[in-house]
Amino acid sequence: MMNFSGLQERIQTFVAQGRHEKSIKECLKVWRDNKENVELSLLIGRLYHRAGNAQEAKCFFTIAGKHANGDTGVLRRIEMFKRATALLPTSRTDIENFCDPDIVLVQAPGWGVNTPPLGTAMLTSFARKHGYKVLPIDLNVEFYLNRPSEFDKTWELEQSLWFWDTADCVKRLNDAFRKEIDAFVDLVIAANSPLVGFTVYNSSMYLSMELARLLKKRRPELKIIFGGPHVSRFMAGLWVIKDPAVDAVAQGEGELTLIDVIERVKTGRPLTDCPGLLIRINDEVVDTGDRELIKDLNQVPAPDFGDYAFELYRTPTRLPLMSSRGCPNRCIYCNERPFWKAFRYRTAENVFAEIQAQLTRYPFVNFLDFQDSLVNGMIRELDRLADLIIESGLKVNWSGQAAIRKEMTLELMTKLKRSGCVCMAYGLETPSSSLMLKVGKVLASGADANAIAEAHGKTGLGVTYNFMFGLPGETEEDAFEAHEFLRRNKKYGLAVNPSPHFCGFAPGTFAYENPQHYGIDLSKGHLYWESTDRRNTYICRLKRFEDFCRLVQELGISTTYPSTVLLDRNRTLGNYYVQTGDKMRARWYFKAWLEEHPDDNDIRASLDEMISSDPIFLASSLAVSGCDRKTDVSYTPPNHTDQNWVKGVAKTWATAYFVEDSIQAKSDFAVGKKVTFSDGTVRTIVRLKENDGSLIVFLDGIPLDGNVVGYPNLIKVARSE
Repeated sequence: MMNFSGLQERIQTFVAQGRHEKSIKECLKVWRDNKENVELSLLIGRLYHRAGNAQEAKCFFTIAGKHANGDTGVLRRIEMFKRATALLPTSRTDIENFCDPDIVLVQAPGWGVNTPPLGTAMLTSFARKHGYKVLPIDLNVEFYLNRPSEFDKTWELEQSLWFWDTADCVKRLNDAFRKEIDAFVDLVIAANSPLVGFTVYNSSMYLSMELARLLKKRRPELKIIFGGPHVSRFMAGLWVIKDPAVDAVAQGEGELTLIDVIERVKTGRPLTDCPGLLIRINDEVVDTGDRELIKDLNQVPAPDFGDYAFELYRTPTRLPLMSSRGCPNRCIYCNERPFWKAFRYRTAENVFAEIQAQLTRYPFVNFLDFQDSLVNGMIRELDRLADLIIESGLKVNWSGQAAIRKEMTLELMTKLKRSGCVCMAYGLETPSSSLMLKVGKVLASGADANAIAEAHGKTGLGVTYNFMFGLPGETEEDAFEAHEFLRRNKKYGLAVNPSPHFCGFAPGTFAYENPQHYGIDLSKGHLYWESTDRRNTYICRLKRFEDFCRLVQELGISTTYPSTVLLDRNRTLGNYYVQTGDKMRARWYFKAWLEEHPDDNDIRASLDEMISSDPIFLASSLAVSGCDRKTDVSYTPPNHTDQNWVKGVAKTWATAYFVEDSIQAKSDFAVGKKVTFSDGTVRTIVRLKENDGSLIVFLDGIPLDGNVVGYPNLIKVARSE
C-alpha cells in the first residue's frame, strides 16, 4: 500500500523550496505502481502545472479523470485546470487554489511587467501564513503578453503616462479583451470564493472597477474589497466606495486588515467595526478609522512568488523585495507619508535572511530590486546589509531608491559596490540645497549633491537622479543650477528621470492640505496650480521640463523619458487652457491631439461640447481657414529667440515664422493658403524661403508678437487631401 500522506508531506517540503522537478520525480516513482490512484495522478498534474509543463499536466489530469468514477471533486479540479490554463497560461499557482479559495487577489492592468507584482505577493504570503487559501491572479501580465498590435506600446512609458488615465482608451482595451474579461469573470465565479480583492494603482483603476462591476452583476453576494495607494481616503477611496460593486476599501497598510476581513467574511460577521476600512451603511459612507500599524516589519513573511512564471516577465532573473516602509523626509508634494503613516525598517539580518531564502527557492535570480521608497532611510542597516552580503560571498546584483543625505560617502559607496549594488536612484528633484530643505527633504541637511555625484563617479556605482520642475520657491537660478548639475557631472555617467508631471500636489500632500503656507493657488487643480505671485505656472513648468530634456539629449545623458517634448503635450495644454478659460487655445490643442490620437473619444467629446455650447465659438470654428475640421494640421514653431526671432516668430523686420523644412511642410504652407494662430489671428501666406534646414513662411499684414503666438503655441493650416 502507498503511504500517500507521507509522500504529500515530502512534496510540500520540496514545493516550498521551489523544487518542482524533484517533487515530480518522487511522485512518478510511486505512481508507476499506482497508476489508478486518482489523488496521485491529480498531484502529479498539479506539480507539472506549477513547473510550467502544461502538456504533461494535462496528461495526468486526463488520467485522473478516467479513474474518477464520477467523483465531483476530481472532475471540478480538472475543469478548473482547463479554465486556468486557457485564461492564465503564465500562472503557476496550485490548481487547488482555484477551488474554494478564501480570497482571490487580483492585479488588473495596467501595472509594471518587469517582475511579478510585489504587493500581491506580500499579501498572499501573509494570508497563507495565517492559514488561508489564496488565489493570486496577475491579469496585467496576461493582457500584456496577449496584447493586440494596436496596444503594443500601451505598457511603454511613451503611452502609459496618459493611456491608463484616459477612460476611453481603457474602454478600447476592454473591448479588445472582452473574451478574456468574460473568461476571467467565469473563472472567479467558478472558483467559488466569497471574497475578491484588487490591488489598485492609478493606472489600474478603470479596469479594476470594470471587473468588480461584472463580478458583482454575476454574483451579488460576492464581497469585493479594494486596496492600495490610489484608493486612500485622501485620493479616490471616497469615490470608489460609493460604487455598489465595491463593498470595502482598505486604508493604508493592508496585511492586518486583509486577515480581519477574510475571517469576518468566512464567519459571516459584519465589517462595521473592522478598523482600516471605508464601507457603506444604508448608502452612507462610513470610515472605520485607521488600523494600528505592524510594529515589527521583521515579522512580515517574505513575499510568495511561487504563483508566477518569472520567465514570462520582462526581466525574468530579477526579484523584487522591500526593506522598509515609508520615508523620514517630509516632502510637501509626496502623498506616500499619509499612506504608510510612519517610517519603519527591517533589520539587515532579517533582510539578508530573506535574500538567502529567496535565492534558494528561485536559484535563477541574479538581481534584487529593492522597491522601498528609499533603502538608505536607516544608514546603519544599509551598511550592515552590505557587510553581510560581502561576508557571505553571495554573488548577486541589486539596486534601490535613495535619499540625498550627507552619509552617502565615498567609503559607504565603495562598500555598496562590493556588495553587488549597481545603481542608486536618488529622489534629488533639485540640486539646490536650500530648495531641497524648503520642500521638506530633511535628510538632505548638510548634503552636497555634487559631492555625491563625484563619489558615484569614483566608485563606478551607477546613479540615476529624479528631477522635478517648478517646485514652490524655485527661481530661475535654481532652474539654471539643474542644468549646471548635468554639465558638471555628466563625466560621471549619470542618468536622469525627469518627471513629466513636473510638480503636482495630489490630495494628502502637505502642500495640498496647506496651500497658503507654500504660496500655492490650487483653483485650477493639483496639476495646473500656480504660485500666488503668478510667476510659477504650468506653462513655466512645461518650458523648464522641455528645456531640461533638450539639454539631456544634447549632452547625451541617459534618460528614462524618451522625448524632448511632453508626450501628451497637446492634450494637457488643451486641458490647461480649459482651466484658464481660454477656449480658443484649448480648441487648437485638442484638435492637434486628435490628429495624433483620433480614437480619443473623451477629448473629441470635450471639443464637440466646447464648440456646440458656444454659438460664437461654433461660428469661428466653422469659419477658420474655410476648411473642414478633419483636414486641419498644426505646427509648433521652434523655441528659438535671438536678435531676429522671438520663439520662432520674426520680430518687427518681417511678418513671418519658421518651422523645420520638409516636403510636407512646403505643401502645407503653400503660397496663398491661410494660417490660423492660437490667438485667432488669420493670415495669408505670401512667400516661402528655405534657410539651412528651416522653412521661413512669410505672411501678409503687420508683424506678429512671438510672445503671444510663438512657441509653444500651435499654428494651424488646412492640409489638402
